[in-house]
Amino acid sequence: LLLLSVSLLVMDIIAVAMDILAVDLDIHAIVVDIIAVDLDIYAVVVDIIAVVVDIIAVVVDIIAVVVDIIAIVVDILWISLLLIWISMLLLWISLLLIWIFMLLLWISLLLI
Repeated sequence: LLLLSVSLLVMDIIAVAMDILAVDLDIHAIVVDIIAVDLDIYAVVVDIIAVVVDIIAVVVDIIAVVVDIIAIVVDILWISLLLIWISMLLLWISLLLIWIFMLLLWISLLLI
């Protein structure tokens, strides 16, 4: 009877140890779930950062297009300024030719 009591006591101790082990495994499972949720949160943060970087890239592309348009406008302005300078040069040449013609006209009037 004493041997039976001792063996039942040992079996109870083993059962308690197995219950403690089951609780420990449950705690480990909870920790693994917490880590999985934490990794999911990190994945969401990384996705948000990727979206922000994409938005910044789009803004940079828009700024590049605006700078290209400004460069085209400046080129057009330089070309128009060059054309204005050429027209002013032609105007001065025509005025010089008119003065020469007037001088020749005065000389011819003096010779008459």
